[in-house]
Amino acid sequence: MNGPRSVVVSGAADPLAAWLRPWQEEGRRTRRLHVSHAFHSPLMRPVLDELAAVASGLSYHAPTVPIVSNVTGAFADAAALATPDYWVRHAERPVRFHDGVRRLEGAGATAFLELGPSGVLTSMTRHCLRDPGSAVLVPALDGRAPEPAALTTALAELHTHGACGDLAALLPRDAARQVPLPTYAFQPRRHWIDVPQTVRSTDPGPSADQAAAAPAAQERPDRDEPERADQEQGVLGLVRTQAAFVLGYEDGARIDPDLTLLELGIDSLGAVRFQRRLASVTGLDLPATLLVDHPTPAALAEHLRPLLAPSTPSGPADLLRDLHRRGQLGDAVPLLRAAAAGRPAFSTDERPVGPSESVLVSDGPATPAVVCVPSFLAGSGPHQFARFAAGFTHRPRMSALTLPGLGTSPLLPGSWRTAVDSLAAAALHTAGGAPLVLAGHSIGGALAHAAAASLERAGHRVEGVVLIDTYEPEPAQQQAVFAWAMGRILARDGAPADIDDDGVLAMGGYLRLFDDWAADPLTAPALLLTAKQGPDAPDGAAWRLWQAADTVTPVTGDHFSLLEEHAAHTARTVEDWLRKELSCSPSA
Repeated sequence: MNGPRSVVVSGAADPLAAWLRPWQEEGRRTRRLHVSHAFHSPLMRPVLDELAAVASGLSYHAPTVPIVSNVTGAFADAAALATPDYWVRHAERPVRFHDGVRRLEGAGATAFLELGPSGVLTSMTRHCLRDPGSAVLVPALDGRAPEPAALTTALAELHTHGACGDLAALLPRDAARQVPLPTYAFQPRRHWIDVPQTVRSTDPGPSADQAAAAPAAQERPDRDEPERADQEQGVLGLVRTQAAFVLGYEDGARIDPDLTLLELGIDSLGAVRFQRRLASVTGLDLPATLLVDHPTPAALAEHLRPLLAPSTPSGPADLLRDLHRRGQLGDAVPLLRAAAAGRPAFSTDERPVGPSESVLVSDGPATPAVVCVPSFLAGSGPHQFARFAAGFTHRPRMSALTLPGLGTSPLLPGSWRTAVDSLAAAALHTAGGAPLVLAGHSIGGALAHAAAASLERAGHRVEGVVLIDTYEPEPAQQQAVFAWAMGRILARDGAPADIDDDGVLAMGGYLRLFDDWAADPLTAPALLLTAKQGPDAPDGAAWRLWQAADTVTPVTGDHFSLLEEHAAHTARTVEDWLRKELSCSPSA
């Protein structure tokens, strides 16, 4: 596993070709590697005895620094590394590169230096990191510059990020020599990088009243053509200058803005350095796909220009993104709560008439019917449960609800009880008379639990409730939990583009509703799945997980990956629990 989008499969040619064919038919990008042997596969077994004999003749010493093993993806036991058996297993076992990088990141590593003849692993490492914008990745050799210059440049880059310690021993003072200065007049040249000064604005942003009243889009006053032309050339000049530095040129004059990066001579390693330089000088969190989506300097400048232009948040969604850029997402909670106070609402007696808003995620013959409840965070929704549904061995009929106020109707529930009763009615209608299990992710778990209790109060049977990494909505933790979860959503590559003003204000409405939350008693069995990798927030360890659960099961992954790359494991855990619970049910 080289990364979330890069997997190498090794083995016999014919079975691999048959395995590969369906992926190619789906349009997946595949490439055959030209190698001498099928390394890291069972085909290495004929040479393992000979390798063991050679390895047994070597001397081994325990490492003096911690090492993450490519065999396990975890920190290696020092004694195990000093044995021939470990290296014999290494030749046959898969390479757990992705797991190893994630383990280093989880341990607090923010600087990565690749020791090798080229920088191929540097590019792969970036794609493995959860937060690549917070890390510096440098190859010791780039295959382009002379080795001493490349290594010195790499150490200098680490040093400028505070990650290389004292370099005085590398360049001792007594090794320096004096050189004569030229006798002719110096040629004055400007070497400062001009960056639009609005990138790191300190404007406090709009108030809650301004956010609520602001139009969804606000026209900026027209500028004079000369000023606009200056700005366009300034951003393009910035891009050309950074490309020139990557290629070793003194300035951007030699960079043709209409040539692709590959045509300019910037390879995959250079692209990593180029993107990192652009992120550093602009202060922007740039996605990993930036240079693929915008492959020429001109296209890059066109993409960056509106991001660097002076702007004032014009509505709640802009306010949310602006506070995220400032690292102040917690401050959005009171603003959004206040802004949502004037939103139109409905009571239990006024509940909108018509079919419930739900999405059929999986249409299978198995029972019970599973109805999922998403979080109210912007960017969440029924789509989150698609991979979860696909992970079941015997697929149930699974649907996911759209929360009131986040669908076609702008009306928000007027109270906690109204929200709960509305979701209960929607779940009952969606199940269509089949035995019903409610499942919710994150704060959606609290809503699912409350809806199940509402159904029981009305005399309806609920077979079970599944809460996927749900924390209790305690008022004192609301800002911290919101800032962490919403921040993770906004910080992702390809962050949801459908975060609009209506959705953000609806989110503020739900934040208000939880003021009246209390855990209702429930007869149906409840399963709480907890992510083994807890929240990476400063006070995350103190957050209270859901208390009213009959069974608590830790599962592999983090808060978000439970429905993403680890969704299959999550689904199988739920499926096993349902099988046991339903076999013990009086109605089974």
